[in-house]
Amino acid sequence: MLDDTAVGTITDNDGNDPTEGIAVADFTVNEDAGTASFVISYTGNTVQDAFNVNFNVTDNTAINPDDYTVANTDTFVTFPAGTISGDTQSVTINIVDDMIIEDT
Repeated sequence: MLDDTAVGTITDNDGNDPTEGIAVADFTVNEDAGTASFVISYTGNTVQDAFNVNFNVTDNTAINPDDYTVANTDTFVTFPAGTISGDTQSVTINIVDDMIIEDT
């Protein structure tokens, strides 16, 4: 009997250093600040080719579009070729300054 299916596995050999990769910083701003940004940072020991980082901004206590809108029209940011450790990209949030009494 012939076997017409197979499974192949590629084992990553780029290391699993927990200090390398992508991180996103929290922020707190007043509602009248106008904008705020999630800063996405790359940390690593190698110079990278260009790569994208996908993101998703979801509602919690703030609701889109009543409290904020996302200025980036794409759902990713691009780190350019030559990216090195410490380089950053930002996702800008437009804050809606209203007169409604609400939770933080």
